[in-house]
Amino acid sequence: SSGINAEWPLRPGFLKYLFDLPKLQSWLKTKWCNIYDSKYVEDSILPNLLNNMENAEKLISQLNDKLQNKAQPKKESTFTRPRPFKLTEVKPRSVPLPEPIPKVKPTNPIPSSTYKSPREEMELAKKKEEHRKKYRLRLCVDTTA
Repeated sequence: SSGINAEWPLRPGFLKYLFDLPKLQSWLKTKWCNIYDSKYVEDSILPNLLNNMENAEKLISQLNDKLQNKAQPKKESTFTRPRPFKLTEVKPRSVPLPEPIPKVKPTNPIPSSTYKSPREEMELAKKKEEHRKKYRLRLCVDTTA
């Protein structure tokens, strides 16, 4: 009964025939007793059909309404009702204290030797100058003689 598909319009007549009470208790019962055991028919088949008689009548009426293109009653849909949030007040946050700046020990002064040429370089420059003077004197003395 929850979903009626395209095949059901062919079957409301069969359902009317199957759930017709006088036919069930008379000749349908005798035909089923020829195929099945009579105790099984009386204990299982007939009570189940009789218990579902109301559902079958509802289904038959729904099928007939569908065949006659009557409007189907729609189920009332339940919507979710919005509820307000349970929010608590925000607690004010305390401003964190700044981390103390660590004290750095004073640096050593830059040594004066950083800006001076190395001693070896100065000695080489003096020797170079002495050699130049020495050979200039020799050159001058040789040219005059």
